[in-house]
Amino acid sequence: KKLNAQLENLNTHLEDKVKEQTRELLGAYEIEKKARIELQRISEEKDRFIMITQHELRTPLTAIKWGMETMLSGGFGDITQAQMDYGNSAKESADRLIKVVNKMSNSNEKKLYSATGSVEQSFFAPVLERVLSAFELYREEKKIEIRKDIRIGREVALKISSEKLYQIISNLLDNSLKYTPVEGKITLSLYGEDEKTVTMKISDNGIGIPSESKDMLFSKFYRATNAMAMHPNGSGLGLCIIKSLVEQTGGKISVVSEGEGKGTTVTIVFQRV
Repeated sequence: KKLNAQLENLNTHLEDKVKEQTRELLGAYEIEKKARIELQRISEEKDRFIMITQHELRTPLTAIKWGMETMLSGGFGDITQAQMDYGNSAKESADRLIKVVNKMSNSNEKKLYSATGSVEQSFFAPVLERVLSAFELYREEKKIEIRKDIRIGREVALKISSEKLYQIISNLLDNSLKYTPVEGKITLSLYGEDEKTVTMKISDNGIGIPSESKDMLFSKFYRATNAMAMHPNGSGLGLCIIKSLVEQTGGKISVVSEGEGKGTTVTIVFQRV
């Protein structure tokens, strides 16, 4: 009996030890799991930062490069040797930065940034004026006509921040200018079909979209074959980022093209405040 009691005590002690070690292992596992989740979150934030930085830096840097090239080629009139030297230096610096930005492409399958905080409001007209001013040199260089058909008042507020609206319009206009031939046409329309929404359309007579590419347009890093042939160094992030921005504020986006060489129309429905 004494031996049995000792064995029972030993078994109880061993069971307690096993339970204690199991609790410690489970605790360590939970700590490790939380650490992995946090590392994944940090990695995703890094990827978002890289993608957005890459895409947002390219447009202003390219505008600087175009401006310098236009000046150096005599587009603004005669320049002195000193101006030419400074212009070449600025152009070379822009070229270097563009190369750095192009190397920042990240192909990991991560989500784009999601909406945070409260939704702001903005007015279309002043944002459009900023965008058109930023692209005026490039538009003049390609002799592209931009027609505006604005059918809402300046007082109509959209349920989106001015920075996001600027990003959307500038990315769309950048695409249209890039993929529309010299002396082409771009039409920008804005109208309200009801009291809750405002619809924006940007149409061009550019290279259009091949039928096999239509289902992939909003995929991250995807580029149509004709777009790659015309501009090999694109990132394939533009429409993906635009779609994310639009949907964050309850909007909708669609892209229509009758085919290659037949232009493209992008339609976005914004929510009114």
